[in-house]
Amino acid sequence: MDNTLQSHIGSMSASRTANMSLSPWTYRSSCVASRFPQRISYAQCLTSGCVSPHGEGEDMALEAKPIYYQVLVLHRSITNFSVPYHREKIHGWNKNKQRKKYAFRLATETITVGCTCVRSRWDALNFEFTSPVDRLSEMYTQWPLY
Repeated sequence: MDNTLQSHIGSMSASRTANMSLSPWTYRSSCVASRFPQRISYAQCLTSGCVSPHGEGEDMALEAKPIYYQVLVLHRSITNFSVPYHREKIHGWNKNKQRKKYAFRLATETITVGCTCVRSRWDALNFEFTSPVDRLSEMYTQWPLY
């Protein structure tokens, strides 16, 4: 692992879990004025591999992958509309005056909440899955029957 990354991991104080993880991350913020909530924090993985628990740097046999979560947000858009005639007379508003009206739209956004270690794609492709039933049948065929 690069020394600048090591010092960055040690200096982070946003989340103890993020610092202790084998795939450490830091938090960034996204600010959108027309969204509620306006500010959303998201995680960003700091390594491509996973940190060795034995202090030997990065283990490239494992990959750091983001963990995603969907959140509901409201998006606000401004629409102009003319003031109705009866309101003009009552309130003395200018006939040609445009007033702002807001429309809200519910949406989902996918954010990263943390990072985790997974087997690299190459290892996952070469991994042979043996079901528990297959393993039991192998054991029974190898044991002598009395």
